[in-house]
Amino acid sequence: MDTNISASGPCFLALDAVGNPHISYFGPTFEIGHAEHAGPIIYATFTEPTPTPSPTQSSRTTGPSLTFWVILAVVIIASAITLIYVLKKRIPQKVF
Repeated sequence: MDTNISASGPCFLALDAVGNPHISYFGPTFEIGHAEHAGPIIYATFTEPTPTPSPTQSSRTTGPSLTFWVILAVVIIASAITLIYVLKKRIPQKVF
């Protein structure tokens, strides 16, 4: 927060519907060559920060994610299909 404010004109203060301040003013003047120019328009506001939720016991002791379980299921199913295919190829077919 800049507390060293140097305005070169009027300052404007407004409060919004929830009471947050909105401030605008012209910054310090500056020279280009021998001409003096108005400073930039500066705007500032404040809003209450959103509180950071404190960690809970459940968030610190989470288990495997849903993605993990989906991948595990796919691997098990693919392994079962492969095993069935290999065993089927090894068993001789009986001709009736």
